[in-house]
Amino acid sequence: MSDEGEQRGLVRAVRYDLVIAVCALLVSTLATGASIWQTRVVQKQLSAQVWPYVIVVETFSENEIKVELENYGLGPAVLRDVVLTNNGSVAHTMRGFLRSLLPKGTHSMHLGMTFQDVSPGTAIRPGDGVVLLDLTAPGIRDIIGPQAVHAALRACYCSILEQCWVTTSSQQSSAPQEVASCNDHDPDQLAPTAYNDFAKKPAPRR
Repeated sequence: MSDEGEQRGLVRAVRYDLVIAVCALLVSTLATGASIWQTRVVQKQLSAQVWPYVIVVETFSENEIKVELENYGLGPAVLRDVVLTNNGSVAHTMRGFLRSLLPKGTHSMHLGMTFQDVSPGTAIRPGDGVVLLDLTAPGIRDIIGPQAVHAALRACYCSILEQCWVTTSSQQSSAPQEVASCNDHDPDQLAPTAYNDFAKKPAPRR
């Protein structure tokens, strides 16, 4: 009888240990799931706090045409890729883009220009913007307007958390589209030095 009692006690002890182990495993699983859920919530909150929202702002008036990238988000936007096209043809330089817009015979017109370099890595602060191109001249809208309707701008930018979006001037909805990443080595990317080449002037003599 004593042996049978010992065996029953041992079986009960094993069962208790098994129940305790299963409970511990269940609690550990729940704790892990709660931790993962909490991490995702924190990541979403952080993403919302540093979320950039960049759109293309175009101004067409009688004597001025301006194209800007404006950041209306909460965090800085890091530009990675900017592509300009006209009639489906990629403009690798600002000089080439402007020549495709200006009708033949207007190269000698007095044209006021303002533009800003947007090489990969250029950051746009929240509430700030970058003037890609600002052309001023009497009647510039009527001169460039017919060609400008075929021009398009595409810019890919990322947040400081490496979440990326693409914004374009030709899309019907102005909302940027989220993408997995930007192409930092896009062969169609606008050459940063093109801005400087176009603006080069002889240095004044001293």
